[in-house]
Amino acid sequence: MTATSTNRPEKRNPMAVPYTPDPHNKQLLPLGVDPSNSRPITLDLDLYPHLLIEGGTGSGISSTLRLITAHTVATGGVVDIIDPRTASLSEFDGVPGVHINTDPATFAAQIEAFHAEMQQRFEQSVTGPRRLLAVDDLATSIVAARHSEGPDLKNAVRMLGEVAFAGRAVRMHLALGRADRAALRRLGDAGQLREAATVLLLGKSSRMTAQHLGVDPLMRRSYPGAAVLKTPGASSRQIALAYLTEEQARIVATRAPATG
Repeated sequence: MTATSTNRPEKRNPMAVPYTPDPHNKQLLPLGVDPSNSRPITLDLDLYPHLLIEGGTGSGISSTLRLITAHTVATGGVVDIIDPRTASLSEFDGVPGVHINTDPATFAAQIEAFHAEMQQRFEQSVTGPRRLLAVDDLATSIVAARHSEGPDLKNAVRMLGEVAFAGRAVRMHLALGRADRAALRRLGDAGQLREAATVLLLGKSSRMTAQHLGVDPLMRRSYPGAAVLKTPGASSRQIALAYLTEEQARIVATRAPATG
């Protein structure tokens, strides 16, 4: 356990699914298993690079971002985390390849820099390492920045929408937690964004929320770790999410990235 997390009790998931990556296919993110047959469910980040993750408090958004962050760094990628709650992903403090920003006054600048790198990759016709921008709580980030002394996030947040439409070609990825209706509206055309991103719906969300995200509202999410997954153009499916403790995530993230 790291020094930054020893004062916080570790929440263990009683339905935890082991994290089992494929060393030969680094683009495959092991999200969990199909609860009906225990077959692994992976997300191909080359095909589906962006995720919208929605759920209430305690539903597992931070745990899911922990898994995605650890996997990205362990496979040679770089992760920028916007964390307005200051502590939810602190297990990655000091991990090479992970930058955590908890200062609302600089959220806009961080998004602008991420967008600028995407444009530079396009202009130079290079892809570079996989790069992920993870926002632990998009709705709170927007509110926090609007009430800080920093720049307005309005234009910067719309840049996230541009990354969602164009980032796949240059390995620039988004994972947006608490992507509720109000937050999505600020990204531009929310309908088009939902079509471009994979949706993970966690916990006991309302039927209205599910319908807004294009997820089948009748699919149950009644136990810890249960979620509904919907990739662009596919039907909703149930998934039992993989889970890493804070200590496990740090160990995974600090492994030497595979080459090639």
